[in-house]
Amino acid sequence: MNSPTTGGVFCECVAYIQNHFHITHDFVSYAYQMGSELSANQFRPVTTPTVGAVVVFGQNFGQGIGSAGHVGIVQSVGHQADGSVVLSVQGSNQRNNPTTEFTDSGCNNVDRTSFTIAPDHQSKITYWVK
Repeated sequence: MNSPTTGGVFCECVAYIQNHFHITHDFVSYAYQMGSELSANQFRPVTTPTVGAVVVFGQNFGQGIGSAGHVGIVQSVGHQADGSVVLSVQGSNQRNNPTTEFTDSGCNNVDRTSFTIAPDHQSKITYWVK
């Protein structure tokens, strides 16, 4: 389970999801490509954010997410009056802030980060559940 940043290794976000869910297929190079790997491992896409779902951010989403995209696990979901969705996402290689990171699933750089998804950016994200 979660522990301070002892043990484990530095992980990219894709490796953390593979470790956490025991995904054995490894045929993606970037986080934005994770949908095919999740589908091959009996995950299915859902249209709304759900606690425990894998969230896949598309390329150049913003908020620190560049051309590789990003992937993590939804921890909480909030909604704002303007239609924006606020997600708390657990993943690795998100902020790279040793004061908030912990070890989980063999990765020592896991933390929880909030992302606010404006209505016009929600199509750049997919959610996957098993």
